[in-house]
Amino acid sequence: MISKTLGKKCDDYEEIIGVVSGLFVVFFAFIIGGIIHRYRWKLRYFYYMSKWSTTTSHKSYGKVYDYDAFVSYADEEKDFVIQEMTSELEEVSDLRLCLHERDFTPGKSIGENITKAICNSRKVLCVVTENFLCSQWCMYELEMALTDNRYSRDDQSVFLIMYGGLPTDSCKIRSSIRLMSLVKENAYLEYPNDESNRAEFWNSLRLIVREAAI
Repeated sequence: MISKTLGKKCDDYEEIIGVVSGLFVVFFAFIIGGIIHRYRWKLRYFYYMSKWSTTTSHKSYGKVYDYDAFVSYADEEKDFVIQEMTSELEEVSDLRLCLHERDFTPGKSIGENITKAICNSRKVLCVVTENFLCSQWCMYELEMALTDNRYSRDDQSVFLIMYGGLPTDSCKIRSSIRLMSLVKENAYLEYPNDESNRAEFWNSLRLIVREAAI
């Protein structure tokens, strides 16, 4: 009788220990998951940075860049970037742009190419449209650029080009908040619909890109 009672108590204790252990594992996993989610862009950034180079300092002071600007844009705005932007900034102004479809290294992962392009460019120019906000890769480039700006730059390196005006609606509210923080810092230009004002727009953009090279 006593042995049965003790056996039952042991079973109860084992069950309690199992439940408590399970809850502890779930709680611990929840905490770790929250930390990873909160610092996911920083973790991704330093992961690709460690793969790319383990010896080079990426602080912007005194750094020699391969490109004057990396351009982030949605596929729907490809004609604007390839035809008009490259003409105005590369052909007319002798600036060098980094474009993903032209300058990314074949065989490298997209994430590694993006990180390397951002780190090798003085500025990151984001052509912001509704298509941009709804593009997973455009938002990835924006987040990585903002992470690089925070940890590896001495000045503002991310700049927005509002193509078609300021976005009034977004499929990602959080992304709009991130963009609006840059807008509040006046880190943007609006591409004018009026063709007569475009010369002034391109002159202003040239000054912004060249300012980082001074």
